Amino acid sequence: MKKSYRQTSTLQDVGAFSPFNIKLFRNPFFRMTSWAATQKEHVGTALILIFGLLLAGCSATGPTFTEAPHPDLGRTSVYVYRLAGGPGTRVPQSVYLDGEKVASIYEEGFTWFYVPDGRHDVAAGFKFMMRPIPETLSVYYFRYWQVPFTDAKGPGATVDFERVPTDVALKEMANFRYSPAKLE
Repeated sequence: MKKSYRQTSTLQDVGAFSPFNIKLFRNPFFRMTSWAATQKEHVGTALILIFGLLLAGCSATGPTFTEAPHPDLGRTSVYVYRLAGGPGTRVPQSVYLDGEKVASIYEEGFTWFYVPDGRHDVAAGFKFMMRPIPETLSVYYFRYWQVPFTDAKGPGATVDFERVPTDVALKEMANFRYSPAKLE
């Protein structure tokens, strides 16, 4: 039986035995393909692997959430955490204290730091989103989130930074990962 040049055949039809295709012979469903097609499969697999590794680097990697030690008298604990926002929001966001960058947080990540008594402002993502830290409590929780969207003007994101009650923050942060703050 004569086969056309473009038709593929199973390895059993060809009867080829070599160190390179002996493994392929064990799979009766394998169909021989051209060298170029095989190389395209390998390149595609490599690209998927590289893309997956890059995305893995876009999430918080520290230990899971535990509460910070209670602050000393005259200091306040401040937690800033970030909710997952979806595609296009995986870039780490800066956390600012009184206009100075003190940490970076990834999606489903958090940081905490102590501030001395007195007036302070905290922000995440953008410096203009500053929120005051009142002097009445010993612990404050701030939530940062962004949700991407596309409208008639093009892509964008809804961004918010707000103070949240302790019970809400503890529930949302239960499995979040820690990113250390860099305070002197």
